[in-house]
Amino acid sequence: MWVKIKEGKFNDAWSDLVDAQEYVSIALKVLDNEGVRNTEDKLNCFEKTVFPGWALFNSPGFIETVGECSICGQSFIQCDHIENNVYMGALCRRVNRKIIEINHVSLVKQPRDKRCVITQISDDDGNMIDYFTWEKTGKKNTNEDGMKLEGITYSLKDLDVS
Repeated sequence: MWVKIKEGKFNDAWSDLVDAQEYVSIALKVLDNEGVRNTEDKLNCFEKTVFPGWALFNSPGFIETVGECSICGQSFIQCDHIENNVYMGALCRRVNRKIIEINHVSLVKQPRDKRCVITQISDDDGNMIDYFTWEKTGKKNTNEDGMKLEGITYSLKDLDVS
């Protein structure tokens, strides 16, 4: 995360922070101890101090297949495993899902995936502003229909939990 910030890759740095937070949440499912809780607290402090306080995130609305269980390989409807639980050191996930239809994107305060961020917003004059640096990007919109937003609406990121 720190190296990517230094390189000016702020969205990648944000994604790395979210990855670390998710790894910690998995670790807490295996063993809830003071060291892991301290790491969780540090990562939450980094989020609040290093990155802007996002009030809104993107949340895609879509219809998808149920997929298969990463533990037993059966259809997720037929198996007895619970998604996001740890079994013998392996995290249960739904894999091989297919998106059938995408029908909307919502702005939400508590997203399922914090990687789905607003990356640019328009100011009152229509100038696009980078949401990480608050610098003008050089793009300009008319703002005739209101403020413009750009962002990440869906993340294909999967943690390496093997």
